[in-house]
Amino acid sequence: MQRTPPSATFKCASNPDIPNSALNIRDTDYFVGLRKRKQPESDIASSVVEVVEQKINEQLAAWKNRLDTNIAETIRNAVDATLEHEMSKLISSISNSLKDITTRLDDIEKSITYSGERQDNFESRLKLFEEKVVAGSTVNSQIAALENKIESMEQQARQ
Repeated sequence: MQRTPPSATFKCASNPDIPNSALNIRDTDYFVGLRKRKQPESDIASSVVEVVEQKINEQLAAWKNRLDTNIAETIRNAVDATLEHEMSKLISSISNSLKDITTRLDDIEKSITYSGERQDNFESRLKLFEEKVVAGSTVNSQIAALENKIESMEQQARQ
């Protein structure tokens, strides 16, 4: 049992002799990986971080203020629109009520005018009736006086 393929069948696209191929590259340290040691934080870096944090906080505060202003304005506009709509409905309702009241007052005024005319008519009829009664009482007294005269004439005629 053979684990590796025979050399005749082993063909790769890469160069199996890596150190020789590395000589072709000018920098021999090309394959060496150097890591930078962690440097202690300097005061400049911390001050830069503080300045950046401060600018970010200022920008966030400015955005918050703008958002608060926009939200307040939007709410104010919505409340104004709602109040305007409700006020127009109330004004319409009050106008309709005033029209109904005006119509009723006109009807009451017509009724009062009619009642006043009837009252005047009744008063004029009452005056005529009183005049007739007074005239009738004078007629009754005249009739009584005439009856007395007739009786006295009859008595004189008998004597």
